[in-house]
Amino acid sequence: MWLAWVLPAVGIILQIIVGVVLAILGFFLKRYFREVDAKNAEQDMRIETLRADLQKLAVSLPTEQDQKIGKVNEALHNLAASLPHAYVLREDWIRNMTSFDFKLEKVRKGIDELRHDSVDGIENLRKYFIAAIDGLRKDFTGKGVAQ
Repeated sequence: MWLAWVLPAVGIILQIIVGVVLAILGFFLKRYFREVDAKNAEQDMRIETLRADLQKLAVSLPTEQDQKIGKVNEALHNLAASLPHAYVLREDWIRNMTSFDFKLEKVRKGIDELRHDSVDGIENLRKYFIAAIDGLRKDFTGKGVAQ
């Protein structure tokens, strides 16, 4: 008989113990999840801060790169502008030398013609002077000089 009222009492005590254990477990789980949520919120804030910093950095990097690229382009343009003053292309060299050779050949031909004309002129002048001297001798002596 005493068992009739002990078993329900043990059942009630077990229910109370299980309820208390579950309540304590629920309390600690809620506390744990609040801490996790707080840490997640903190991590989210840090992530947002890092994302903002990265976006600022990403915006500033192309500007710096564009400036460097602009400087390189300017230096390359200056080099390209100064190259014709410092160097001659092979085709330009050949064209200029051909033109120079042609002009030099014209000058040489002119000098040859002058030399030829002057040799002929000197020969003609010599003949003229000989004839003139011969004529003068005939006038004075009556005899000419054999040529």
